Amino acid sequence: MTTLHYHHITDEEISKIFQESVSSKRGQLCIEYGLRSLPSILDKLKYKRYLQMLQDIYHIIIGKIGRLLKLTCELFSQEGENNFVKIWKNFEIPKKWFHLPNPISYYNSFMMSDLLRLAMIMPFLLNQFLKESSLKNNKTATIQQRIDVA
Repeated sequence: MTTLHYHHITDEEISKIFQESVSSKRGQLCIEYGLRSLPSILDKLKYKRYLQMLQDIYHIIIGKIGRLLKLTCELFSQEGENNFVKIWKNFEIPKKWFHLPNPISYYNSFMMSDLLRLAMIMPFLLNQFLKESSLKNNKTATIQQRIDVA
């Protein structure tokens, strides 16, 4: 099935909800179809309903944090990875937090709450070991070029 077919089905379900005059029946249809009785204000901004970015700001921000952390770890040279792991193992985290796995090796197993915690402590970790030799050579030149620093 194509995206257009799903879009057509959803449009029909929305139409049935709006045509229902009894509010309790309208509520039952909303529950049955998993739709809202009134469209979200953000629905007007959508281009393709099933390919659009999530509308939940929490998930959007977590996605951006996860991408930034992944890209940051990919910039590390072998020396940088070794230094990061050494700092990571000795970094003191709050007692109420459970142990987080190494972000370089176990990035894909992180949950959203893990990514938020890592985002809070990552600047402190980087501050303890990061130097030019911690990054891949070609990446250092690219970063310097992008921020217009020679």
